[in-house]
Amino acid sequence: MCILYTADPADAQKWRDCRSTLAPELEFRQWPDIGSPAEVHYLPTFPLKDNASQIGS
Repeated sequence: MCILYTADPADAQKWRDCRSTLAPELEFRQWPDIGSPAEVHYLPTFPLKDNASQIGS
């Protein structure tokens, strides 16, 4: 199970730090390195990217 961060790359480290504190069991991935789409359970994205359909539901 992982978080795939697709929002502003400048804020990625803040999200990574927050995740490590609040949910250390979740792997943090950053777009475009999605790995296996089946493992993505959380997708913080602002605004929704046109390519979000590549993740699946």
